[in-house]
Amino acid sequence: MSKQLERLLIERNSKFNNPRKKVVFERRLRYNDNTGEIIDWCHVTSDTPPWDEPYIIIQDDTLVYPIRQRVEQGIIVDIDTAIYIFWNSIPAVTLENNPYFCERELECKQ
Repeated sequence: MSKQLERLLIERNSKFNNPRKKVVFERRLRYNDNTGEIIDWCHVTSDTPPWDEPYIIIQDDTLVYPIRQRVEQGIIVDIDTAIYIFWNSIPAVTLENNPYFCERELECKQ
């Protein structure tokens, strides 16, 4: 193959073989500005213009739980959503309300 033909082939191939551009994504999490409740999250390209709604950028490996997490000052924080109540009471007071309480235990503790 001649040198001239080789150059022409290289030039022709370089026009059609454009190197792929790497697309950089970021993960945006939308939230309610007043309450901090998480609305949703999605991946967008990094050249996407900023949204009008409040959002933060999070990493791909960040776990998001909308029920038990809120956004405060640009940070995801856990909130206490417990519905259980621990209470301690004096056995003599709870004796009428607690059918499983034994009167002997009340006498032994006194």
